[in-house]
Amino acid sequence: MKTNTSMNNNWLWVVILTVGAMLTRVLPHPPNVTPMTAICLFSGMALGLRLLTFVLPFVVLYASDFLINNTIGRAFITDTSEVIWWTDFMNWTYGSYFLIILISAFVLKHAKTQSVVLTALGSSVLFFLLTNFSSWIGYSFYPKSFAGLLMCYEAGLPFFRISIIGDIAFALILFWSYRWITSSHHTLSLAPVRDQK
Repeated sequence: MKTNTSMNNNWLWVVILTVGAMLTRVLPHPPNVTPMTAICLFSGMALGLRLLTFVLPFVVLYASDFLINNTIGRAFITDTSEVIWWTDFMNWTYGSYFLIILISAFVLKHAKTQSVVLTALGSSVLFFLLTNFSSWIGYSFYPKSFAGLLMCYEAGLPFFRISIIGDIAFALILFWSYRWITSSHHTLSLAPVRDQK
């Protein structure tokens, strides 16, 4: 008889899928097509409301942010020549992802393809509204008026359209992969598997 950890309780698969998806963020990709929203949705669904649900996405997000901000993104941050540990914009970005995780934990308890697509779409809208609002109040590109806010949202629409595609596609890949793993009874454990007679 083989003893192993039940797949439903094995968070190692969630970690592997999450880190694997995050690696695509630091590889060449179309602008705004990243797995981050999908990772937050997946983490909330697979782990529920627990500490790891929030720690895992934010650790992998911060690691990739740190790498990007201090390499290819360095040209867009001109007010310092030192190592970039944090930016004001990240407050809104991480806040948006925090809300997306909460939404997923409540809405995607029994995820189906349709609910994943709809929740990913809603999360894309939420992220677009909050992060563009932060650009409007945090930068001097747009007038501090309602018309300026609308201009900011209008300028972000081309990026928003393509981010929706990326969010839904990555979400489906993660959820379908997790469903296949769990339905196929794959197991993964830090403890060795042993045979008992």
